[in-house]
Amino acid sequence: MNGLIKMLTFREDNRYEANLSFHINLICTSCGRIQDLEAGTHLSPKEVREKIGFEVMTYRMEYHGLCSECKAKADQKGENKDLSSGLSPRR
Repeated sequence: MNGLIKMLTFREDNRYEANLSFHINLICTSCGRIQDLEAGTHLSPKEVREKIGFEVMTYRMEYHGLCSECKAKADQKGENKDLSSGLSPRR
């Protein structure tokens, strides 16, 4: 991540973003929209290396779910599921 934009690789395609500050990508699994959520503090790759010796090659934060518009549509159709219960990190 040395340039003015960052490429995000997904199964279907690549997308590009100019927001190089630390943030979480909120990815709608229904419409594909990606929103940025500014996050607080994080450890930089340099800090991780200095703390535990792990050499970070790449990183990105993503949450997958429904954007507010798709969630509202699902609620209207009676497809309201509480997705937050039973969440587990991807491995």
